[in-house]
Amino acid sequence: MLEAPDLVEQARGVLLLVVWSVLILRIPALWHPRRRPVWYVLVALALGSLVIQAPVGQWIDRTTGIAEAGELAVALVALTDFAAVWWFAIRLHTAGYSK
Repeated sequence: MLEAPDLVEQARGVLLLVVWSVLILRIPALWHPRRRPVWYVLVALALGSLVIQAPVGQWIDRTTGIAEAGELAVALVALTDFAAVWWFAIRLHTAGYSK
């Protein structure tokens, strides 16, 4: 993984803590069908916050033996996060319309 300034690494750590805390606090949403989509988006964001951590990227690089595999994983997870938020926004938009 590319080296990042200490401030960026600290921000990534705070992001990890906040997103995983919210995900855990929102577990009861799984039992409410209307709230479940929010939880799915939070799962995608939580996994993304995990993959952007430098030690995880280094582990991916070592495990695969490919120097930039961690960067590829970060890019793929970022696309997944974007798609999850987009899907949720579309779902919210269409929820207001009767069929």
